[in-house]
Amino acid sequence: QEQTSKNENILDLIDKVTPRPETIKNLPHHYMSLFSGRSSIVDDFWIPRKEEEAQFEKAIRRFRAGVRGAIMLLGERNSGKTALCRYVTRIHFKEDKLHIIFPLQAGSVNRDDFLVQLQKTTRLSGGINEIFDTLPYGSVIVINDLEMWWERSEQGFDFLEMLLELMGRFDYKCLFVINMNPFAYELINGVLKMENHFISIINCRPFTSEELKEMIMRRHRSSGMKFSIRKREEGQISEIALAKLFNRYFDLSDGNPGSVLYQW
Repeated sequence: QEQTSKNENILDLIDKVTPRPETIKNLPHHYMSLFSGRSSIVDDFWIPRKEEEAQFEKAIRRFRAGVRGAIMLLGERNSGKTALCRYVTRIHFKEDKLHIIFPLQAGSVNRDDFLVQLQKTTRLSGGINEIFDTLPYGSVIVINDLEMWWERSEQGFDFLEMLLELMGRFDYKCLFVINMNPFAYELINGVLKMENHFISIINCRPFTSEELKEMIMRRHRSSGMKFSIRKREEGQISEIALAKLFNRYFDLSDGNPGSVLYQW
């Protein structure tokens, strides 16, 4: 066999699945934003995740009853972790007590970088401990993509050790809601035993093909645009044909909603 570059093979695959620039250019901006994975989650677009939502509600009820600990949500990339955390916390808590922290795009294990993000979301000045001392009882700290605050290095666990210390000190008045991918969690938990700090560890289950269809079609219908499949207009496509289409999306994505949003 001929020697080939693995990088070139990956780039060839990316070229095959990336939409043509002229197609992207011709799509209205509002249609693109519906499928960006960053559009606002409103009731019209939300697909219920009954099992996960029920687990969240039980954990929040226990926190309010005085049980100390955090909530961990595990899910693969694009599985909807951030959207689920945002949706559930905004239902159960007042907006002024909800503080959502996003990681730096390139990731960081620097405590000062976390302090900057914390100051932005809380609009408070001072050090990390001072800010947590100032936060009122019942505040919620949502930390998205925790794996972006960790790396495999000698100092790679420093931030996580600090976070666990903060949780131990302030979980009597602050609910920490954390999400991350399950692969990093398994590695980190093997070293730090994070599981002992959580009231509940919730797993994002895959969507069914029917849920994927509902997710896409709700967004699509709101755009006022029409699609066609093999020269058949949207109105001429039967429910059976649509079901087959989304079964294929399910097979390609393993039920990962973010992946299907990108594919569509």
